[in-house]
Order: sequence, then C-alpha cells, then structure tokens
Amino acid sequence: NESILMWSHYAGNHSGVVLGFDANKGIFIDNKKVKYINMKTVFNVELNYLLGEFLKNISSENDSIDDVFIEKIKDKHLELFENTLYAKREDWRYERERRIVLSKNDLRIRHISNATENYSVIDFSKNELVSVVFGINSNQEEVDALASIVNSKYPDARLCRARRDGLDMKICNFEI
Repeated sequence: NESILMWSHYAGNHSGVVLGFDANKGIFIDNKKVKYINMKTVFNVELNYLLGEFLKNISSENDSIDDVFIEKIKDKHLELFENTLYAKREDWRYERERRIVLSKNDLRIRHISNATENYSVIDFSKNELVSVVFGINSNQEEVDALASIVNSKYPDARLCRARRDGLDMKICNFEI
C-alpha cells in the first residue's frame, strides 16, 4: 500500500481504498504468486507442444483423435490454463501480485443482478480483513462513512490514510 504506481493504476488516482487481508486465513489461503514472464515465448512453447501432440495422434486412416491422446493432453491443457491465470507480463513485476482463482459456482461468491448491472461479491469473515487504507485524494465524507462501517463490522481492522512523505512522493500511512 506504499506504491505510488499501484495507487495510480488501481485506486482511482489515489482516491480509492486498499483493503488488507490476512493471507493465512479463509479464502486467501489459496492465493498463488503471479509469474512474471515473456508471455509470447511461454504460450508459443505450450501451443507448439499441444499442436505436436495433436498431429502425432491423428489416425491416418480416419483422421480422428483417440481417447489416449485426449487423456495425454488433459494435464498439459490444465497446466496451460493455470499458466494463463497466474501469468502476467514481466513489466508488471513491481506489483508482486498474488491471485485467487475461484469457480463461479464457489459457495463463497454471491452473484447479484438487477435491472442495470450484474456483479459478484466474495464474502469474507471479520478476522480476515486486517486493514483499510484510504488514498491521499479520498473524499472525507466517503472516508467517514466507510470508516463507520468498518468500525462496526470489522472492529479489529486498522484504519489508515495515505499521505505524501516529503518531495519524493513516497507514500506513508497514518492511523485515523
């Protein structure tokens, strides 16, 4: 929560909020590190492997794929899929991102629909939220309203506000 780039990219140019969670509890136990890679190279290697296996396993008599081939590539297909979900271009390495991938049928997800929008909400318990950091440009009314909700529903969560630290634009947090 001290990265100026992260605040700029993901928190509405310092007007949003960063939620801090305990990575050793609840849904967050399943988090995995993102791999920062040359995407083109990795996916070309994976796709070339799958294409090679496909071509080796087409029966010359009837041009069909047999069950052995399907079983053979199942694990590789899963690996390729997982590599896609947990991969990001090398340029983003500074983020040190971790991800959680859930099925849309996961019971911890509530799907909400109304006339104008559809969205999903991930439920978490009181002890999973450990901090809420408001951006430098956060609207004070919104800070007060959200702080009130956090204090009543998540009493152990630490409330902080980011501020500039000198001319170097470093961000530091102070409790509110």
